[in-house]
Amino acid sequence: MKVTSIMAAAVVGLGSGAALADISIDFEDFAASGSQFSQVGDTTVEGTLGSALGAFYLVNEGGNWTYASDLTVMFLDSDGNAVLQIGGWTTYAATKVSWPNGDARDAGTWVDGSVDVNMDVSGYTMLLGNGYSSGTESTWTGNITLSGIDFTAVPAPGALALLGLAGFAGTRRRRG
Repeated sequence: MKVTSIMAAAVVGLGSGAALADISIDFEDFAASGSQFSQVGDTTVEGTLGSALGAFYLVNEGGNWTYASDLTVMFLDSDGNAVLQIGGWTTYAATKVSWPNGDARDAGTWVDGSVDVNMDVSGYTMLLGNGYSSGTESTWTGNITLSGIDFTAVPAPGALALLGLAGFAGTRRRRG
């Protein structure tokens, strides 16, 4: 499986407070060849993924039978193993969930529906890509919403500095 480091989608966390939010992946003319995936977000995710709602269409099927439903959201554990995939023909992950429709290669074919997942994906990296290993470059436009998860919070540099000073001050007191 080829994984690129290019950011593939705009990601927005919705909601507030301590509760985990939904992640919305919005993309326009997202292009990927077979087994080509790009990381979504720059941190891991946390929470239990309840469901995935796809509302996207195949703009251009590059050849070799790539379907609209081959657009795949993939979750990798810290060792880089594919643990969960949503969409795609080729099986990469231990758990695979298929989109409810979109099994056609015609331009304009929609995936429009949700799938239940109910899986803890905490600490996993999220990818987006073409889940048909033999597919040539194809293009999709639309949105995928993942419920019950958010990106892992990364403390601001100033907060890290304060934590470092607090640790240093605490160490100094214990010695004194």
